[in-house]
Amino acid sequence: MIRPTLLSIALLLAQPALAHDFWVQPRQWAAAEGQSIPVDIMVGHGTEKERWRLTWDRLHAFRSLGPGGLVDHQASVQPTAAGRPATASARLDGEGTHLLMVESHHAMSDLAGERFQQYVADEGLSAIAAHRTATGTEAANGRELYSRRGKAIVQVGSRLTDDALTPVGQTLEIVPERHPLALAPGEPLPVRVLFRGRPLAGALIDLTHLEEGKGPVETHRTNAEGRARFTPKGAGPWKLNVIWGWPIEGRADADYESIFSSLTFRLSEPR
Repeated sequence: MIRPTLLSIALLLAQPALAHDFWVQPRQWAAAEGQSIPVDIMVGHGTEKERWRLTWDRLHAFRSLGPGGLVDHQASVQPTAAGRPATASARLDGEGTHLLMVESHHAMSDLAGERFQQYVADEGLSAIAAHRTATGTEAANGRELYSRRGKAIVQVGSRLTDDALTPVGQTLEIVPERHPLALAPGEPLPVRVLFRGRPLAGALIDLTHLEEGKGPVETHRTNAEGRARFTPKGAGPWKLNVIWGWPIEGRADADYESIFSSLTFRLSEPR
């Protein structure tokens, strides 16, 4: 009999108010041309993180974009089974910078009013907060339709290409405006958040070091052009995370929709 771990229980009970972060974490961030690398799809927050319970009804797409174009990697996926976490891999052809991309289908969440209000405040979901205030529904349960997006930057060979800087058409995505792997120590990383292809103002983005096991080290709201700047200090894997939510109409089971989106990359030690 497989018993759930305390972490699994904590993550389940906290969805999505705690364990909302969703990201793509390759087992290696640099690869040789044509090499297949294992890829983990993660959920969690701070020190509490684990591999996503990937099932076919939740996975919408697992692809990569690189110098050779768009490649589908769903054939590599082994979904979560009893006693075995999900596995996935991606073969990356062509020297240059590659983006690994994962998208989920929708899922539902129904949180008690006070808990939902806290989640909305913590994540800076201003459109949802304004709607609940205007309609006097702050104490009502938060019934939310949500989905997830994740991108990771992997380098093949030494030639940096602009694939990492390319919008890929995810409904909500973080697009770096400088190549993260070309940054000198202490240089800022400007990014832009796009929602339905347009710059998104007022979104709360945070930057977290994935190996330090702490909370965000920087948090900023996007300006009117959807832009923000971060300064990742030190080597290792980093995650940028953003959530956006809005009121919806015409559904009997949900009052709001939210999307969780991330971008991960690894910075090397300065030479």
